[in-house]
Amino acid sequence: AVERAMATTDQSYYEAARERLRSRIDTFCAALDAAGATYTRPDGGFYVLARFPDFPGTFDNAEVLVDEAGVAGMPGTAFGESRADWLRFSLTTPRVETAADRLVEFFG
Repeated sequence: AVERAMATTDQSYYEAARERLRSRIDTFCAALDAAGATYTRPDGGFYVLARFPDFPGTFDNAEVLVDEAGVAGMPGTAFGESRADWLRFSLTTPRVETAADRLVEFFG
C-alpha cells in the first residue's frame, strides 16, 4: 500500500503536508516560547517535548492540563525517568493553534 501510494500520489500532496506540519511546529513552538517553556523542536517528526517551570510532566499534571487548560499532553514519566519533567504534545491535530493559545493563557 505504501509503495503504491508513493508511486501514484502527486508530489504536491506531500509538499502540502510538509508545509502544514511546518506551520503547526512554528505556531506551537512560538506559544511555548511565550509560555516560558523549554522544548525540543521537531526535525522530521510531529511531536514536541516541552518542560514548563514548576510543572513536571507527571500524570497528575497532564490531567490538570486537560481539565484546566483544555490541552492534552502525554506525561513525560511515561517515557522514563529522563523525561519525567517533560510533557509530549502531538502536532497532528488541526487544532494546534487553539492548543497553543490555551497553553500561553494557562502558563502566561
